[in-house]
Amino acid sequence: MSEKCITVRADLADLDEVITFVEEVLNGEGVPERIVFDVALATDEAVTNVMNYAYPAGDGSLTVTCELRDAVITISVRDNGSPFNPLATPLPDITSNLEDRQVGGLGVHLIRQLMNEVAYRRDGDENILSMRKQIPIAVIDPPPLN
Repeated sequence: MSEKCITVRADLADLDEVITFVEEVLNGEGVPERIVFDVALATDEAVTNVMNYAYPAGDGSLTVTCELRDAVITISVRDNGSPFNPLATPLPDITSNLEDRQVGGLGVHLIRQLMNEVAYRRDGDENILSMRKQIPIAVIDPPPLN
């Protein structure tokens, strides 16, 4: 599959458009529903962070790229907002009581749990978060029934 992308305003009103895009691209490639769900949820978390925090001074946009190659789904989220590496945030304490936990940080934790690989880089004035999900071979090419 060639790389497909969508650019939207960094506004929560456009979140559904991004998630629908990812789901349609992956469903169109025959990706199993469970994998589509995981990738869409991770994308939702990453895009929501950009929409909520990347542009404190006003309007901005973001681009989501989706690619499937060699049984690996790659989602990239790009924005020109404030420099921010979400992977540098401390891991949340998920063992303490809910009342004792700090607010925030669970979205990045969820992304790390759902995806096989997550990477961040700053390229010029652009934040780039790349997330990869391996599709298990057994799911892609089940053995023939005899």
